[in-house]
Amino acid sequence: MNNIEFKKQINQLNREATQKAKRDTCLICGKTCTSFCNSHIIPQFIVKSIADNGHVLQGISAFSNNDRDIRGINNTWAYKVICNDCDKKYFADYENEQALISKPTTKCLAEIALKNSMMQLANRFHEIELYKMMQDMIKNKYVIDREQRRDVRGFLYDFERAKRIIENNLKSRYVLMFYHVLNHVTPIAMQGPIMVHRDMDGEIVNDVKDYRPHVKMQQLHVGIFPLKNSTIILAFYHKRDRNYAKFNKKFNRLHLDDKLQYLNYLVFKYCEHYAISPNISESILNNKNLYELVLEHNDYPMLLVPVYALFLMNKPLIKWKDIPNLLDERYKLR
Repeated sequence: MNNIEFKKQINQLNREATQKAKRDTCLICGKTCTSFCNSHIIPQFIVKSIADNGHVLQGISAFSNNDRDIRGINNTWAYKVICNDCDKKYFADYENEQALISKPTTKCLAEIALKNSMMQLANRFHEIELYKMMQDMIKNKYVIDREQRRDVRGFLYDFERAKRIIENNLKSRYVLMFYHVLNHVTPIAMQGPIMVHRDMDGEIVNDVKDYRPHVKMQQLHVGIFPLKNSTIILAFYHKRDRNYAKFNKKFNRLHLDDKLQYLNYLVFKYCEHYAISPNISESILNNKNLYELVLEHNDYPMLLVPVYALFLMNKPLIKWKDIPNLLDERYKLR
């Protein structure tokens, strides 16, 4: 099977999985829903600030010369699992520029955490259906099934926790590890949870091999929010997610430039929910270390295309200072 035929087959499977994963009730309120809100993990007004003619590059595909996923703002990291009423009720605080510039409140952070968990659950529901249809193509089915159960359990826990904070207006539930305003517009916009495996010294933060029922992978929530003339960078975690206590201390001993460099690295190593401006330099999109780093994270093709596994076999892991820092002023859009 050539690459074109393979891509067509995967796209068809994805469409079928999307249909099978469709819900008939709102994930938040539980009410029957026939028309779901088109939710975006990155607020649209943020994506718009880096778009070119209303379009951006989405995720890992930005680093593929032959298959770049260029999306319109309305379709960038969009998913449908909640009703329109819940979207208006639960995400009104942080989806405006002033709320971010003013330094986010606990409720604002909870809204970000809720949306992150909601998006991860939507992804897992889709993947579960996809993997069911691809059983003959996937190795280590037992391991994948175990990981999916653990992930869904953890994301549901985070989802309910953030929802409870919003509904009860609870205070001081999150540790704002980093908050900084850059006086330039970065070429990348991002929001999402990052499950950090090892810290900058190689010490384990989350033990990904631990599948015990009471163990959940703890999330660090990161946001890169370019605005009209500045960019908000933030990172936070729930205070009960104590895996990040030592990590936080180490991180805050870094100089500001290194903090930005390290967060930039975490995004490309552990996350895929980012949008990149089409106006970014081709030298960045063709950077060898950056490309290899995003492949380290992206286990989806690893499950399907053995050539990726062969490509990465025996490759030294990319270190956090080995890639260009897209948060640096030298790469600014304006």
